Amino acid sequence: MHFTILISVLIAAITGLAVKFIFDRFIKTQKEITWKEYGLVMAVIASLAAPGSVYVGWEMAKKNLVTFNEFWSGWETEAHKEDVKCYRDGPCRWEYDCDPYTVSYECNCNDKGECETCERTEYHDCPYVTKEMNYYARTTIGTYEIDRHRLPENPQAHRWRRFERIPDRVITNAGTGEHPFWTKVKERIAAGEPGPVTKKLEYNNYIYASEQKILQSFSADIEVYEKSGLFPVFQRHIYDFYYANKVYFIGLNPPNRKDWFDAMSYLNASFGKELQGDMHLVIVRNDSIASDPEKYALALKAYWQDTKRQGINALSKNSVVAVSLTDGEKIIWARSFTGMPVGNEMMLVALNNGLRGTELDPEKIIGKVKRKMKGGKAEDLYGNGVLENIIFGLKDPETRFKRISMSAKDPDDNGRGFLYLVDQVQPTKKQRIIIHVVTFFFCGLGWVIAIVIGDNGGAGLHFRKKR
Repeated sequence: MHFTILISVLIAAITGLAVKFIFDRFIKTQKEITWKEYGLVMAVIASLAAPGSVYVGWEMAKKNLVTFNEFWSGWETEAHKEDVKCYRDGPCRWEYDCDPYTVSYECNCNDKGECETCERTEYHDCPYVTKEMNYYARTTIGTYEIDRHRLPENPQAHRWRRFERIPDRVITNAGTGEHPFWTKVKERIAAGEPGPVTKKLEYNNYIYASEQKILQSFSADIEVYEKSGLFPVFQRHIYDFYYANKVYFIGLNPPNRKDWFDAMSYLNASFGKELQGDMHLVIVRNDSIASDPEKYALALKAYWQDTKRQGINALSKNSVVAVSLTDGEKIIWARSFTGMPVGNEMMLVALNNGLRGTELDPEKIIGKVKRKMKGGKAEDLYGNGVLENIIFGLKDPETRFKRISMSAKDPDDNGRGFLYLVDQVQPTKKQRIIIHVVTFFFCGLGWVIAIVIGDNGGAGLHFRKKR
């Protein structure tokens, strides 16, 4: 950063000299830059403008480089409905022009400022219905807007003005009654069995941003598997408000995909809520991969952690990935890893051993996690799946997942942290160019001000000799 400041100051100094030379030699005007002004502006640039601009730009660039996305998961807690009372010129969305009124305004003004009075007709906004409804799903990780400004069931029976029929297009666009997705949320909550939710949040990853490559995964086989289409696309999108599929199949297409998805979603709801973890399961059936599954697992880890390919959605630090090879009936080999270079070794060994030989069934591999709500209290219930038993430490507390801290600032953080890597995070070449351009702009303002005050304010500041 200090070198960038020095370069910026030198550029500003050379720019100032160039401007002074041009105005002194070629531009016939009272505006100029005296040596006193040059020295004053350079003092401001060297002490404030350049260091300040570079520092702010540098910190913004570093923040951009260390910021990545991770999934957080949790549970539904409430299906919330909000009634919006409608009235003329009120808060409702679905309205029409009504009740015309006249507005006077000045018009046809002449050069003397004399104007005539004209009138125009304007309209109030009248709602079609007496009320509109907003629907929300409240969860342990925030509130989700499901839909807003829906019309009541049978909206023609709820007209704000009985004689004003609601157009079919308005009814179609607005929707009527409860939103179908919200209704399912309400039913789950009423039954005391809330559903899973997930969302993406930003976090700092100093390992990905640093130049310390020894802590990052590498594989020379990435391109081979990538070109062969043997890598699953890493999940980075949320769909249907708060769902994300984190079970990946390569070489097989089971008919019960939804069962796998549901089992993993419910497991991650508890995993995210209780331990801030995020589980991914890759199931592979492929002869070329079977010949060297270890090489494939290493390549997949490096591929999912490659920030050039995955960008800010690279495998997050709270992720746990289990790569499993199957013969179509059971798991015959497994290798697991996390998004961090260290930590949870006992858990990973247990996953590798526990998955091997397990029948290819979502309940036996993932488990059957549920949340029960009763009397305002909630409790997570577990089955006997391999993943749930191990990551929650249900049978052996030593295998319980521990989220490794990136900074280790708090006493209860796990691990020693990687905050020391922050100093190794340097802006990219493109970011440095942008910093120089912005700094040049702010420093250049100093020369503009010096030129502008040269004609008017210069005498008062004694920076000019009167000619």
